[in-house]
Amino acid sequence: YTPYGKFVIFLDSGQVWRQIEGDADRADFSKGVAVTISRGGLGSYSLTIGDSEKLYKVRRVK
Repeated sequence: YTPYGKFVIFLDSGQVWRQIEGDADRADFSKGVAVTISRGGLGSYSLTIGDSEKLYKVRRVK
């Protein structure tokens, strides 16, 4: 987590994603769990963790 309470996730592919500042939800995940990143409207991206239906708004860092 960042000092502001937002998560940063590092994928096996080398991609790095960070939760955006406007998303106030805290994620509960552990190393090795599957994540899905999907494109939303207006160039946004959403991340889901495992089988959860909860969406987290993210931005690609790398």
